[in-house]
Amino acid sequence: TEPNTTFDDFFLKLKTKFPILSQRDLKHCAYIQMGLNVKEVAQVLAISTKGVEMARYRIKKKLKVSEKQKLSDFIQSLATE
Repeated sequence: TEPNTTFDDFFLKLKTKFPILSQRDLKHCAYIQMGLNVKEVAQVLAISTKGVEMARYRIKKKLKVSEKQKLSDFIQSLATE
């Protein structure tokens, strides 16, 4: 399932602040923002949970999220600002 147009503002914000993010990264961020866990994202994207964890790690690096901060918290704060 594709994230729908209600995420347009969220995507715009992400793309504007972090132009380095790929389309796949943006989709991944949308799933995180929707509250899906690693297992659920793995099922939706048809990849392994290890693949999801690696993708999240790379996204964290691109967003410059500190190791102590959870990626989901960072994305939620972006979505609500």
